Amino acid sequence: MKDGLMGEFAKDKIQSIIKYHEDIEKKEILEADKIEYKTKKQKEFWQIQSIIGDDYLKQVIKNHLIEIEKIVLGNDEAKKEEVKRLKAQIELLEK
Repeated sequence: MKDGLMGEFAKDKIQSIIKYHEDIEKKEILEADKIEYKTKKQKEFWQIQSIIGDDYLKQVIKNHLIEIEKIVLGNDEAKKEEVKRLKAQIELLEK
């Protein structure tokens, strides 16, 4: 990223996910945090992750997102979200 291989806009978007993860780890999660994540952040973050071209970076960001969901939503709901994503992927592959 430091060599100019990634645009500044893309870099900012990726860094926003990492910063959110760092911030959310440091605080007590309130119901408002869950609502904000589910209504604003979740879709945006996963869309960013989905358009990353580099496989390594894509996996690193996915790991951040999974950890964010565990922190914000709890393990059970995070697992349900992952199952939904995997089912959607399966459907796409079967078409």
